[in-house]
Amino acid sequence: MSNEPKIKNTTGLKTHAQKKKAECMSRFNRAIQELLNDERPINFNSVSKQGNISTAWLYKTKEVRQKIELLRREQIKIVNQKISINDESKNAIIFTLKNRIKLQATEIKDLKKQIEILYGQIITHERNR
Repeated sequence: MSNEPKIKNTTGLKTHAQKKKAECMSRFNRAIQELLNDERPINFNSVSKQGNISTAWLYKTKEVRQKIELLRREQIKIVNQKISINDESKNAIIFTLKNRIKLQATEIKDLKKQIEILYGQIITHERNR
């Protein structure tokens, strides 16, 4: 036996690991795109199920974790904006309807006065006959 250190051939393992990581990234990107297209919530579980990826890998891969957290925060902001927009539009509708009610109430008063005047004219016209 020689005293030379053994050199391990790990290139095959490294190549396989890189290939596996690339496949996972591809499935991750596809899952994110599908969730966005379907307007479904983005979180670790939904991405894991959609892309058939382990949640452990999603959490431990820094760039993936950051992207999921970013997209999740953006979705929350969008939902909050929609709620705010809905409240603003409801307030605008309420304001418009209240104004319409006021206008119609004054119109009704005017019409009632006109009816009274016309009844008076009818009665005076019938008496003069």
